[in-house]
Amino acid sequence: MTINNHFRFKHISPVRFQDMDAGGHVHHSVVCYFEEAREAYWRSVVGDLGIGDTKYVIAELEIKYHQRILYPMMIEVGARIAEIGRKHLIMEYEGSSEGGDLLISGNTLLVMFGYRKGVSVRVPATVNSAISSWEALEIN
Repeated sequence: MTINNHFRFKHISPVRFQDMDAGGHVHHSVVCYFEEAREAYWRSVVGDLGIGDTKYVIAELEIKYHQRILYPMMIEVGARIAEIGRKHLIMEYEGSSEGGDLLISGNTLLVMFGYRKGVSVRVPATVNSAISSWEALEIN
């Protein structure tokens, strides 16, 4: 199985030795590849709003491991926003090997969060517009 080309945004992450478990592959709890791609996507597509302003918190995370991830691989992670809701975003990911084989896939439910007040908030119009333009989504 190879990675789909329906991800405009891609980020490359190295597999680090510290990610490994006793079985010689990436430990199942390591999700840094999605995290790094998500933050790179956010900075590139949305811009950095900074802590103290509105950003997101992760409400759900789903990961599927399709093949063993070994050291010292480089993983290309495709990331995209698949849905924009009133207060949430759904982000999808696929990570592939240098040869194009699908290694890992998943998604996160991101809830927009106002850090100053400590509550969930609506997706800001500027965030909605930036993502919708990049992903060619309909604005809700």
